[in-house]
Amino acid sequence: MLTSRARALAALAGTSALAFAGALPAQAGAGVTASHEGAAQSSRITTVTSDLHGPRGLAIINKRTSIVGQDDGTISRVVKHPGMPASVTTLTHVPASFIAPAVAAGRHHTVWILTAGGAPGTGAATLYKWRPGWPAPKV
Repeated sequence: MLTSRARALAALAGTSALAFAGALPAQAGAGVTASHEGAAQSSRITTVTSDLHGPRGLAIINKRTSIVGQDDGTISRVVKHPGMPASVTTLTHVPASFIAPAVAAGRHHTVWILTAGGAPGTGAATLYKWRPGWPAPKV
C-alpha cells in the first residue's frame, strides 16, 4: 500500500512527464510541413553556401538570415534571398579551439558566443558577448 507521500510523488512525476512531453515539438510526417498559410511545403535539404569553414554553431535570425560559428573562430552572418546566391559576411572572431563556437542571437542585435576554451585544466568554457559596432567580443 502506497503512503500519501508516495502517491503525491508519483502524481507529481506523472504530471511533470506529461508537461515535459507537451513542451517538445511534434515531428511532422512524410517529409512535409504546413506553412502558416496552411499550404504544404517541402522539407528537403538544400545547400545554402559552401563558403564556410567547419560550420557548427547556428542561430536563426529570420527566414533569410542566420549567424554561424566556424571552427576557425570566425562568426559570420549568412543571408539568403530567393533566387540569389547567399552572402556571407564576417562579423567578428574569437580564439579558435578544437570545435566551432556555439552562437545565440539575443535582444538588440546581441550575439552570444560560447567557446570550448577556458582556463587550462578546468574544463571550462568562455562566453563572449558581441554587438554590431564593437571591435571585438567582450568576455
